[in-house]
Amino acid sequence: MNQTIVLNARGERPRFYRVPSKWFGGVCQGISQSFEIKPEYIRLMWFFSMLLSFGTTIAVYLLLWMVLPLETEIHEYEQPRFMGVCHKLSQEFGWELAPIRLIAVGSIFFSLGLTIVAYFGLWLFFSLRD
Repeated sequence: MNQTIVLNARGERPRFYRVPSKWFGGVCQGISQSFEIKPEYIRLMWFFSMLLSFGTTIAVYLLLWMVLPLETEIHEYEQPRFMGVCHKLSQEFGWELAPIRLIAVGSIFFSLGLTIVAYFGLWLFFSLRD
């Protein structure tokens, strides 16, 4: 498997990213590189999970496409965005940024606005603490 090692701003190899490819945004390719398995296996699992979940997996794939950085843009992705709450959480707990942003964006769709209130609360907390 031809794989380049990409490092984030902290000099670590990020676990989640997309690979620029011809296959629908490179999400499966990036996941396969993260777990060091062939992308065909990830694509097959994704296809079967799409059939079994009646298409819910399509929404998850689109969220991953929106949130995961391209491997060529990881340094830009690590910069704070929209008040920097996800970035602050990532730094505070030493977690990777992509899953935090995925949870934040995904929960906005599923919580009917409660996440926006929590997001502003965290922003206020981090602002007062700094």
